Amino acid sequence: WRWLSQMEPVAFYYTAQAGGGASGPCSIAQLRVLWQSGHISRETMLWRESMPAWLRLEEVPEASSALLSLAQPPPAAAAPVGEWYYLDADGRQRGALTAEQLGVLLRGGDVDGLTQVWRSGMAA
Repeated sequence: WRWLSQMEPVAFYYTAQAGGGASGPCSIAQLRVLWQSGHISRETMLWRESMPAWLRLEEVPEASSALLSLAQPPPAAAAPVGEWYYLDADGRQRGALTAEQLGVLLRGGDVDGLTQVWRSGMAA
């Protein structure tokens, strides 16, 4: 059964705001959605089992190699409300959503790292 544990995704916990509570666990695919939606940044603190302490995302090789090269939206203050869209399991476009609404869908499992998510003005 050892091979089953090797296939399990690495589960990260994160804190998106200083002094905020930990969220997770999240796979790299879920962190990718959080990154591309602007919910986390290179300064976000990450932790996973076997790490002795919390580290900035940019200091965690598995996360930084998967995320730092991906585009991020402008800071939230510059982003219009209700501008996010996604394709549901049936391929139908859903939205417009706020970043917070998209985060709720992510945490609930309705959106994941394989879901197509975009916002107005993003390059195809």
